[in-house]
Order: sequence, then structure tokens, then C-alpha cells
Amino acid sequence: MLGILAWSFYEMFPPVGRNLVKEFQDKAVRRDPTFASITERVRVLQQERPERSFANLLEATGTNDLTRYFPGYEVKDQPNPSRAILNRLQLDAAGKIKLGLDLQGGT
Repeated sequence: MLGILAWSFYEMFPPVGRNLVKEFQDKAVRRDPTFASITERVRVLQQERPERSFANLLEATGTNDLTRYFPGYEVKDQPNPSRAILNRLQLDAAGKIKLGLDLQGGT
């Protein structure tokens, strides 16, 4: 009975999103001194303004090119590839709402 109740609450509420800065650090495939300085800068900015993760990452990145750290993201045609990568990371970190069968195209 308790298991059914827990399952029903899990199904009603969307999962919580992951931390964007942690997602940024975990998904990077290369870590060099430039990446270390970006992560250090974002750490300082997060302490000052923790509610602005995306803006902090954008500010910490500055003019650095993030494509070398995230080669799995296809952003070559984007006018600002680093911002496109941060947008994709933000989408990946966000919680996903589970769709019911009717919204998934079922009957």
C-alpha cells in the first residue's frame, strides 16, 4: 500500500532539475587551465548570486569557445556556439515532466 502511494506521488510531480553548474562540469570532456578558470569564476559568481546559474555561466565563459569542451553538441551553424551549448546544457539539466499516454500519442 505504501509503495503504491509513493509511486502515485512520483507520477504526479515532475522530477526536480539538476544543478546547471554541476551539469556543465560533469559533461565537459576536456579540462585545461582555461576550463579551470571558467569553473573557478562561475564558483565565485554562484556564491554571490546563486539564483542566476545560467547568467553566471555565461558571464564566466566570456569570450571563450566552449565547443572544444563539449564536442558532442552540434552547434557549428549557430551564431553564438558557446551560448547554444549553455542552452542545451540547461535543457539537459531541467526536470522533465512525464507525459500521460494521451499526450504521448496513445489512445
